[in-house]
Amino acid sequence: MDEPSGQSLDPFEFHGHPASCIAGLGGSVPLPDPSYAFHTPYVPVARGHAHFLVRFANLQARRGSLVLRVHMLPDEPGATAQLVTSHRVQLNWLAHHGGETQLRFEAFRGARYALMGVVPDQLDAHAEGLSIILDRPATAEDLAITGDVAEARSTIFGSATVKPVPVPLLLSLDAPSFAQPVSQPCTAKQMRETTFRDRCRSLGLPTDTPEDWQRAYAVQALDRYGMMQPGARGLMLGQDHAVVRRALEAAGASCHRLSLRDTSSQGEPADGFTIDPATLPGELYGFDFLLSIRVTDGLGDGRTAALFLEQTMECLRPGGLAVHMMGYHPASSTIPTVTFDRNGLERVAVALISRGHQVARMKPALAQHRVMAGEGGVVPFGLITQRAALIR
Repeated sequence: MDEPSGQSLDPFEFHGHPASCIAGLGGSVPLPDPSYAFHTPYVPVARGHAHFLVRFANLQARRGSLVLRVHMLPDEPGATAQLVTSHRVQLNWLAHHGGETQLRFEAFRGARYALMGVVPDQLDAHAEGLSIILDRPATAEDLAITGDVAEARSTIFGSATVKPVPVPLLLSLDAPSFAQPVSQPCTAKQMRETTFRDRCRSLGLPTDTPEDWQRAYAVQALDRYGMMQPGARGLMLGQDHAVVRRALEAAGASCHRLSLRDTSSQGEPADGFTIDPATLPGELYGFDFLLSIRVTDGLGDGRTAALFLEQTMECLRPGGLAVHMMGYHPASSTIPTVTFDRNGLERVAVALISRGHQVARMKPALAQHRVMAGEGGVVPFGLITQRAALIR
């Protein structure tokens, strides 16, 4: 069996090499906790997705389940360890499948990570050795980037959370409401709502077009989910709507804008700086909220657009909110720009949910209720998502 690349960690270092509850492993003196199997030291990890690989040598087991837990310890005075993710595996199954398993997790700057193993139930198992490999240890370059150690903390903003919705119930035929925004397109009924007209009035917008709805919806969604608060830190990608920025700044939120395509006549960014959407998130991280306005229109194809929507989640703090404005059409393949139909939206939502994120319930609205605008009848659609929170 080939030795995997990465950093080899001492499975028993954290507690000073005590005996493991799995016979044959660890030292000779047991801990007071009879469920203890192993606990690595806390080590820095390269930012992004990483794996702990667990490999037993000559594992034999008749019963017992091993619970693997990844813990994160922020690099801040007085910080306590937090559970990032966990996984349970039956030891007899593991013994029959080569004694090897792995656990995937997401690492942040400003924190260290350890893998812990416990066996909480009756145990009959023996092994001759145990190795644990971290596939993406932090490099010298990673450690030289000080960044914001608060990246490893969940956002403190948000008066309302995106409620978890089972995938079979993700789509709703209920009419969307501007006052209580979820993932939805512009409709004529919303544009007649008092809340919509009041919001437009506060922003200095007319109330005549779907473009007015698009800007008003973005502000309404950020406000409804508690992100328009003093100290909230936001990232705006794509088209710059001054009315949106002014509303955020008036609420005390900061908004860093990146222009993904628009440049001045000299080829220099007109505001912020240009980046390739395929390289997100790069150095962009630790935001409480994110707003993208019609970025997906010019990304070439639906797959690239869907990848962009997934990648932007990594710009957010855990629990952070993303509001994406995009084009919607029931027959998206007939439109020259990138738009989404109902099936395309479902695929994006399922992909995000499979990664632990939340997607606000989608109300695509019946065709006769949608406001038709733009080339080929494309209407603006707002997708609201929330990044997976840390497990306390």
